[in-house]
Amino acid sequence: MRIFNCITKIYKDSWILFSNLLTSRCYAFTIDALASELK
Repeated sequence: MRIFNCITKIYKDSWILFSNLLTSRCYAFTIDALASELK
């Protein structure tokens, strides 16, 4: 059961990270724009 709980926690953490990435898309686009300006 302990291994299962560990896997569940990793899955939840991954989902939270993925959700945060989705909500910070505008920030990512800004970084990409700045990066292309610097090239």
